[in-house]
Amino acid sequence: MLRTGQQAMPPRVASRDVGLGTAYERYAIHRLVQAWGAHRGIATALEGPLDGVAGMPGLHLLPLARQGVLVTVASADRRARDQVRQIYEGCGLADRVQVVAPNELAAGQRFDLVLSFNALPLLSDWRAYLAAVAERGARYLIVIVTNPMSYGARLRRLLSGADAGPEPPLYDHEATDPDALVAALEQRGTIRARTYVDCPWWPDLFVPTGQTLVGWLLAGAPRLAACTPRLTSHQFDHEPDRYPFGRRSLPRPLRNAPRRHPVFDNGPAWLGRWFGHHQAFLIEIAQRDAGPASP
Repeated sequence: MLRTGQQAMPPRVASRDVGLGTAYERYAIHRLVQAWGAHRGIATALEGPLDGVAGMPGLHLLPLARQGVLVTVASADRRARDQVRQIYEGCGLADRVQVVAPNELAAGQRFDLVLSFNALPLLSDWRAYLAAVAERGARYLIVIVTNPMSYGARLRRLLSGADAGPEPPLYDHEATDPDALVAALEQRGTIRARTYVDCPWWPDLFVPTGQTLVGWLLAGAPRLAACTPRLTSHQFDHEPDRYPFGRRSLPRPLRNAPRRHPVFDNGPAWLGRWFGHHQAFLIEIAQRDAGPASP
């Protein structure tokens, strides 16, 4: 079993991906995972059990499954598990995935690569969760969290003063502080790569799961929303039965969209720090004596 720690903000499980923002995030993160997983002899990989994605959870390792890696997705939510199975099957990868509840992971079972996507800011005891996740990794760990230095996070701080809750928002959680996070990661191994990912021109304003940025901005202005139907196009909304990522080729709108918008992935660090929605780390896990993984 993999303990999830004290959960501060339970993530809502989305039943679909919504909007260009989520679509581009998929594109950028899949590309990063594919690059970081290449030529490292990865045969098995795990993601979960928590996933802080704005869309459907449990799908970040699809590009590795396409390359032949045997993927395990752990989730405590039954609907999330059903969606993952449906999407992998639709991509022709049903034989490359095992979908389990966290307590179904075998004691001592380890994976060449473990991925944690934006889970740490969902937890109060995020260091304990990080330690438990890293214990499941035999070789590499990918940790992705919100970038608190992006201009979207700065704007959201200005907009959220009136609705601040008892828990820190994702962009102000301790786990997103680079110094605190790097110190915790270095206890697990050696940081081999560090970058900003999902760096389009538009800001990440941390809208509710399943809602577009434009829809959220217009929610308080129904007259304006009625005059701007084209801004809320659904061409980038994806249900489990027509999920395009992980297939052999993307539909033309998804292939062309990044070319029509300024994006800064793989650019200079200062551009990534300003535009990047997430910060990502690749850790080579320190070797340890053989023994059962922590429960």
